[in-house]
Amino acid sequence: MRRSLPALQLVVTIAALVAALPLAAQESPPAAPAAEAFVKGVQAVQAGSATGYTQALTLLQSVVEAEPANEPAWFHLGVAKFHTHDLQGALDAFRQALNLSSDRFGTRLYLGRIYEAQGALQEAIDMFAEEARRATESNQAQAKVALARAYFKAANYSGARD
Repeated sequence: MRRSLPALQLVVTIAALVAALPLAAQESPPAAPAAEAFVKGVQAVQAGSATGYTQALTLLQSVVEAEPANEPAWFHLGVAKFHTHDLQGALDAFRQALNLSSDRFGTRLYLGRIYEAQGALQEAIDMFAEEARRATESNQAQAKVALARAYFKAANYSGARD
């Protein structure tokens, strides 16, 4: 029985593929470092503890360095910096997040809280008012409470009442 060269090549190719399958099955693709750091950083922020915020700082800082256009990473980095009392760092992170996406609820609330803490009440009022204007109905209450608080601190009692 005579075998042709293409048939022999086909048999050799199939044998090589079958032999390689166990090796390919054992190797898992490496996780993208920035993606893994992002997920762990967000989880650390959501834990809501001092340890979590500190851990999130390192993780999320590496993400924004690797992916400067990653708005969610900038937002969560801002949250971590805010809760570790790095107000200037939080201000910078939230401004960057706002530059990348103006639609996320909460960014302006945090910016307003930072301005409020620094005594820049008109800037806080502006941020809270913009957040209240843009917020969905379910988020408006939080923005309006912050706005009323800032009006009250600025001694604009009619604004606070309204």
